[in-house]
Amino acid sequence: MKNLKRNVDGITLIALVVTIVVLLILAGVSIRMLLGEDGLIKMATKSVDEYNKSSDEEQKQLDDENKYINDLLNTNPSEENYDDVTGGEIKLMDTPLTINTCDGYYDTFFTNGIAQSLSYTNQQEIRIIEDKETGKISDKFTSFNSVLTQTKNESGARTDLIVGWDPDKYWSDIPNNMMANAPYALEFMTDADEIIFYACGYIRISVDYLDGKGYLMSTLEGFKVEANGTYNGYVCVNFGENGNKQKNVKIETEGSLNSFIIGSDKTIEKVVNRNPKKILFIGDSWTEGVAIDDGKRYLSFSNIIADRLNMACINNGIGGSGYNELTISKQGTGQGIEYAYEKRLNKQLTTFHPDVIVINGGGNDVTSEKNIDVETTKAQADSLYSKLKEYKDSNAGCKVVIMGVEYLGDPVLEEKTRALNNALIETAQKYNLPYIDYVTGDTYGENGEKITIGSGPYITEDLKSKYIYSDNFHPTEEGHKYLGNVLAVEMEKALRSIK
Repeated sequence: MKNLKRNVDGITLIALVVTIVVLLILAGVSIRMLLGEDGLIKMATKSVDEYNKSSDEEQKQLDDENKYINDLLNTNPSEENYDDVTGGEIKLMDTPLTINTCDGYYDTFFTNGIAQSLSYTNQQEIRIIEDKETGKISDKFTSFNSVLTQTKNESGARTDLIVGWDPDKYWSDIPNNMMANAPYALEFMTDADEIIFYACGYIRISVDYLDGKGYLMSTLEGFKVEANGTYNGYVCVNFGENGNKQKNVKIETEGSLNSFIIGSDKTIEKVVNRNPKKILFIGDSWTEGVAIDDGKRYLSFSNIIADRLNMACINNGIGGSGYNELTISKQGTGQGIEYAYEKRLNKQLTTFHPDVIVINGGGNDVTSEKNIDVETTKAQADSLYSKLKEYKDSNAGCKVVIMGVEYLGDPVLEEKTRALNNALIETAQKYNLPYIDYVTGDTYGENGEKITIGSGPYITEDLKSKYIYSDNFHPTEEGHKYLGNVLAVEMEKALRSIK
């Protein structure tokens, strides 16, 4: 019995010793796992170090990003913050208006401005121009950007109505056959559920159903009315299920637009509660929208900026013009006239009383065959900017922005373009005028501070094939859309910098 007990105790002791050995072995492994070269403590320490290092790198990156944003916006608690700037938006209808051609209507014939044979069953024709000799617009319409003008054939009979500039009324010291190709905007209020247009060319329609949403464009590009032989064509626009309610309608075109036909029980009157801010662009062919399909210059970047910022656009772009008296083509003559920015300014100010004035360009001053030096152009800009500053200071709320020399990286013109651009920046800052820089992508605020730090020109080498016309200089329709959206943001920043 004693031997049995002794044997059990021995077995127990052996088991205990084995357990202790196993535990020691495991402990050794654990110690190596904890303290060894690849131990958990070492790994944990390394992970913490790497985490701290990673956190430091992320923090540095975050700090760099914050610094970039701060530099970009040039903000501090006492200055304007631009991080909410969007450049506005163009509002489109969920479902575009229905546009149909109209069969069964005959062309209207005019003799010396008098309409003949204007009888329509249960319909009435609303004349855009009532006094065809003076060109006075009917008081039923609100108009922006020039007036409706007339052309006559050799016998004196009026052949068409042209939507465009009337030099006698809106310009000074310029031949009557010199017209800017700017789009025209016409607004009115109506309860007509459909309107028949007697017109030719591209037309864009926007409707304000007076529900607080403002104007909604049917489509950005508009639609084309084809001529019916010698005369205009007819199209019918249907305003849908809400069409019989009162609404404001805006028509934009640079084509021929004679009249509207509506139901005899419908009305057309002047718009109500509509006094939009007006933005005047004085500039060159980029401003005007050269290289866009004829009749669609409401897609110029000037007009897109205005649309996005909810302003009425006065587009006074004339191809070939600049700060200096440059020789530009006189429409239909093959001759040339000289017509500088400043020369066009006074008539535009007294006619339109704009809320915002934008001077755009300088490229023609660089490329002129007259080989005008930078200092001469700078002196012309100084004179113009001085007048703009004086006008702005004497008209509360008016703002002025300068948009610089157009730039596409032409190596031949590189040096002169940059020199003129720098001269215009210096002159603009002399008069506290914000400046949007095509060359660098920078935007300067009223006090000369950079409110956008650019990374280079807006249209880079890789974008030229998409956005520049085959003449290697003028933006295409898509190029104008791109520039309009980009520049609307910079324009909003520039305007907000003005106190």
